[in-house]
Amino acid sequence: MIKRYRHIFWTFIIALIGTSFHPQYGVTLAMAYAVLNETVDCLQMNRLWSWKKLIADVASIASAVTAYAYSGHLGYLDTVAGLVARYLSWL
Repeated sequence: MIKRYRHIFWTFIIALIGTSFHPQYGVTLAMAYAVLNETVDCLQMNRLWSWKKLIADVASIASAVTAYAYSGHLGYLDTVAGLVARYLSWL
């Protein structure tokens, strides 16, 4: 059970970070992670795919994209970009 929550958490984080670069990258990387992780689980445990996990991953990716869009709407992304430009100008 803990592994399922950890899997959903990492899918959310990968989608959120990838979306900050480009929305397509976030969704693609997170789905690749979800499919790869489920494939490894299937091979290790000698069982069929868990469609519930993949549906949970899709919901996690959608919530990450929504959270990113909403934070942009609130102006948090401008604040973060301003802080990076001010203190990490060498990037």
